[in-house]
Amino acid sequence: MQANPSPSAIALSRLKAKPVVNTDVVLTSCVQNEALRLPWFLNYYRRLGIDRFLIVDHESNDATASFLDSQEDVLRFCASGSYSDSMHGIDWTNSVTSTYSPNCWVLTVDADEFLVYPNCEELQIRALASYLESRSATAMRAPLLDMYQEGALNNVRYEPGDDILAAFPYFDHVGYETETYENFDYIVQGGPRQRVFWDNAELPYPPPHLMKIPFVKWNRRFRYTHSTHKIFGRTVGEISGLLLHFKFTPQFYKRVSQEVERAEHFDGAREYKAYRAALERDPELLVIQNGSKRFENSRQLVELGLMRQPSDFMTNATDSLQQAETSHVPEFAEEAAGYFEPDFSGKQWREFEHFDEAWKARIGQMSNFIKHGASVLDLGCGPMWLKDIRPDLQYAGVDYCRRSDDSLIADFNRGEFPQTKSSYAFLSGILEYVQDVPWFIERVCTTSEVCILSYCLRGTHPDISARRQLGWVNDLTLNEIENLFAAHSFLLVAEDMTATRNKILVFARDDAKEQRLPAVVPSGEDAFPKSELERINQRKWVLGHAKKWGVGAELGVFRGHFSQLLARTALPKKLFLVDLWTKQGEWFDLGEIPVTNYNKLTTRQAMEDAMRRLEPFKRVFDIEFREETSLEFLDGLARNGTTLDYSYVDTCHQYDQILAELHGIDRVLAPHGVILGDNWHPSKHAAFHGVYRAVQEFCRNKDYQIVACGPALQWCVQRRLKY
Repeated sequence: MQANPSPSAIALSRLKAKPVVNTDVVLTSCVQNEALRLPWFLNYYRRLGIDRFLIVDHESNDATASFLDSQEDVLRFCASGSYSDSMHGIDWTNSVTSTYSPNCWVLTVDADEFLVYPNCEELQIRALASYLESRSATAMRAPLLDMYQEGALNNVRYEPGDDILAAFPYFDHVGYETETYENFDYIVQGGPRQRVFWDNAELPYPPPHLMKIPFVKWNRRFRYTHSTHKIFGRTVGEISGLLLHFKFTPQFYKRVSQEVERAEHFDGAREYKAYRAALERDPELLVIQNGSKRFENSRQLVELGLMRQPSDFMTNATDSLQQAETSHVPEFAEEAAGYFEPDFSGKQWREFEHFDEAWKARIGQMSNFIKHGASVLDLGCGPMWLKDIRPDLQYAGVDYCRRSDDSLIADFNRGEFPQTKSSYAFLSGILEYVQDVPWFIERVCTTSEVCILSYCLRGTHPDISARRQLGWVNDLTLNEIENLFAAHSFLLVAEDMTATRNKILVFARDDAKEQRLPAVVPSGEDAFPKSELERINQRKWVLGHAKKWGVGAELGVFRGHFSQLLARTALPKKLFLVDLWTKQGEWFDLGEIPVTNYNKLTTRQAMEDAMRRLEPFKRVFDIEFREETSLEFLDGLARNGTTLDYSYVDTCHQYDQILAELHGIDRVLAPHGVILGDNWHPSKHAAFHGVYRAVQEFCRNKDYQIVACGPALQWCVQRRLKY
């Protein structure tokens, strides 16, 4: 096929495929030799809600063609000729899109690009499209975010079909620049490719341009130029996404050499020449650095400021999703769901019961939340692997049939539930099979103090047809599960994710909920300004640097709002909560400010409120309150030989005090520990500039380095690595 082909020149490989309909959300891509990435690529976008795939195959000589032809929701188009003359494939995809999906929402991506957008775990891409249309927008921006592994580029590990997000979880969250450039809307540059291949190379050309506009409500008058960096005729929405970019696969070395030889990419493949030069200088090149972030979810990317989420998005997008689910059934939904095997549609668990040894990893991960020697009710226990993994527990297994001489029998879908009470209820992969979820959770909350469950949320496993094929009978979101437990005074105290994207949720009884302070500031909640509560959630990103299941401390607790977030996110093995509280007197010496209810809040009220707020967390984590100065606390740790994996500093924010605390933490910090904190104000005119000044001086004098700072006034430092 020549550049700028007419529709009649396109070779259609699946002549019997059903036509694309206007209500479909379509993905278009141009590929060559992508058999490694395509299995996970297609499955990922199916889960996101893509109905049809239009794939232009440019002279692949691996298994790409045969694999694509075996997929019922894929139309494969054969392209031949010069990739460079086709504007690097964009003329081919423009032609295919205009011919076969002229009035559809179309996502145009490369095989190494995976779209994320705000709350994509819960909302399918059709809801995003509906939201954009409701705002009179016809396109969405999504810059590239390069993802990478820990190891050297010549030792990358990845197998076809593996979860690519789990294999390449790291990214740079700082180091990007935005500017206008020639005829572009604006461009974004930076990230690991610039850092590793450009910054010290003195190359005569700029690093890669990261901004793309991949999601468009197509019209025949539209056309991309310069890949998907630029498109004429569109109206871009306020919301933005990201394209997670997986360039550094095991094929990277080979592809760099091939592309330099082919010289078909932009300007004679100059980008690939930069890669090759760097790899020749250092074959064991590392991309990871101090400050690299590990991917968690879309919310993390919003909080880091890498994606934009309008304030009305969740409300309107959720409404759009509900409407879409009731009014639209994708024409190819039945066939597209076929990648889930086997088909258990309409059957109950007892009809196809099977147990996968791989589930032991999930059970082991969940068991970390159970205290030593505790009593546990393992609901849907199966082979009772939890009992083998944790022999210290007072264990009782429950299932619809007898699993051992001492197991209990109860069929939850027949309204049966054991009367046995325990400290913990353990639900590993069973909630999906429960028909009456509200009744079941009510029984769980009645018989236990803590519930540990794993669940495949509708956001991460959105295909309803596929869920039914697996025998699942419900489709819950995280908010729905939280509300069901909240109705019985259970609070979400911890969350984690398995390697297979099963959400682990831990709920604990919150008996002290009604005893906490009432709302006494009209504009706030719990006598706390609403703006400060919102900022607490924005501070979450920095906790990604804290070691999970480590020993940590928070210096400056006040009423414990941030302490809850710290425990829920860092999952501490031991957490010290340190504040002066009543030792500083009856009242806070902070002046007439809203956080102290204009000096009506006593120090004792704040301390008792923090203790009540953390009470449900203490059912899961080892949390110790220390009413003393931070320096007294740190001196005590040093005398006892106790080390910290992390410490969060949020005390008086004055230079002298912060500097003394930093030196105190240094004495007890583990070798790879981190110090985190609040109120990063570089301006010397800011009220709390002393924090910034103290951290900078400390890093200069103690061989520490700043690994993160900025968003929501947060900062993080650690000892400088030695090479």
